Amino acid sequence: MQEKPGALYEQLEPVIQGLGYTLIEASSANVKGRVHVNIIAFSENGIGTRECEEISRTILPRLEILLDNRDIALEVSSPGLERKFSSLLEFELFAGKAVKVLVGDQWFRGIISRVEEGEVVLIPEPRSGTKSGKKNGKPSSGKSESISETKK
Repeated sequence: MQEKPGALYEQLEPVIQGLGYTLIEASSANVKGRVHVNIIAFSENGIGTRECEEISRTILPRLEILLDNRDIALEVSSPGLERKFSSLLEFELFAGKAVKVLVGDQWFRGIISRVEEGEVVLIPEPRSGTKSGKKNGKPSSGKSESISETKK
């Protein structure tokens, strides 16, 4: 998982937050002389085309300054239904939602209860056909599962 946001994230996060959205991810890559910028934003009320347009219109002037007026291809989107989380922030944002999490070679399904001290706490799905999870390397007997973030 991503540990620290990059400079692009740090520059755009307050602007996007000022619009009432949460910046989840900001990335850029140089592709054939163009700078491709990808923004993933979240709102409790959802992110649709209008919200993406609003974010795009607002941050493009700042991107032009930050990236020295290079040719910029900007893509703004919502997190979507199936997404690989890149930070603990996403687990916090989606607390109360059902997820499927891969830890090592084992899948855990459940509802995100909370994020606490770098750990994601899941309430296992009652109808899950998967094996019971483990907490701190031992079989879980409680009602929640704690999954520690693995640092790479």
